[in-house]
Amino acid sequence: MNQFIFRTSQEESDLVLRKQKKRNRILGIILILFALSVIILTFFVYGNYN
Repeated sequence: MNQFIFRTSQEESDLVLRKQKKRNRILGIILILFALSVIILTFFVYGNYN
């Protein structure tokens, strides 16, 4: 019985880990896009001032 409970809890934790990895990937993509837009904006503003 304990083994069964352990197995299901491990499967649940695997599922949670997979969700976290997916969320981390999405967050990483958002961060990269944000950084790129900031860099582009700074270049644009800098180019306008010169």
